[in-house]
Amino acid sequence: MTNDIITTDVQGLKVQIIPSTILERLAEAVHRGWMAEKRRQGVSQHPDMLPYDQLPESVKDYDRATVRAVLLELSEIDTEFSTETRGES
Repeated sequence: MTNDIITTDVQGLKVQIIPSTILERLAEAVHRGWMAEKRRQGVSQHPDMLPYDQLPESVKDYDRATVRAVLLELSEIDTEFSTETRGES
């Protein structure tokens, strides 16, 4: 299996096939971002403020759902994106 994210049409529905290694890596990044935002807001105690690998699967599913939603939206706007910011060479 490659690390490519495949978007395909199945009976009129857009379906994404995301390798589990990519999904988990992105979900972990989403979780780290969520924790950073909570800390910025002054939250220091929350039951989900744990390293990703220590979270129960039910909580990880929220991060996975976020990743899937963002990737689907990106595929629907049919654009390419990179990690470079404007003005960088």
